Amino acid sequence: MAARSPTSDPGLPRSRFVPGSRSDHPASALRTVLVRYEGTPDRCTIYPRASDDKERQVTWISVDLDVVVDLETVR
Repeated sequence: MAARSPTSDPGLPRSRFVPGSRSDHPASALRTVLVRYEGTPDRCTIYPRASDDKERQVTWISVDLDVVVDLETVR
């Protein structure tokens, strides 16, 4: 299960992870990094955009993309 290189934002449907598209929305302060895997689900990590390396170690969340659902679909 080799990981391919992580990608930031491009190719990741932001609307699935960050509600709304307004830059003044509180969620716009988040950054997403997608790591694609071969043979297992890709994984997305979300953390505060303004965090430094030390803070980022304790303020993040990761999720396998195969369990993510579109917000509009489940409403």
